Amino acid sequence: MKSVLVVCAANICRSPSAALLLAAELEARGTPLTVMSAGVTAVGGRPACDLALALVGRYAPRTYAFEGAEEVSVSGIAHVSRRVSADDVREATLVIAMEQWQVDEVTALDPLAAVRLLDLNADIPDPHAIGYQAHAMVFEQVRHAVAVLADELAAEYR
Repeated sequence: MKSVLVVCAANICRSPSAALLLAAELEARGTPLTVMSAGVTAVGGRPACDLALALVGRYAPRTYAFEGAEEVSVSGIAHVSRRVSADDVREATLVIAMEQWQVDEVTALDPLAAVRLLDLNADIPDPHAIGYQAHAMVFEQVRHAVAVLADELAAEYR
């Protein structure tokens, strides 16, 4: 089965959020791709950032108000961080990274990997532990980039 692996650094904010959004976008388009996430420097076994998941509408331990909140549904999710492996990279049809240094790390694991940035115009910065505003800005960048990627993948894998 064809799959997309979404990576960031710790696999607790950006990559799980982007993977959740991408999986939903691909499902809505009828695109049969599996979406997974991992981190290039991840310490395995950590939960996803509750603020990041709240911003993608998957978990809401607290109330967060942000533009577009009415567009996402709220449901719980269990996420456990994991470190990306060479096998993960080899098995993925496409690897999506948040920052150029992560593209480089993935390429070091497998020089033949199909890997690219999620946002082709810019790195998506790590908002972890910086606060709500940073998360909200990153979430909007992720959401926009995921929609563009989902359109590309839907056209390629129909």
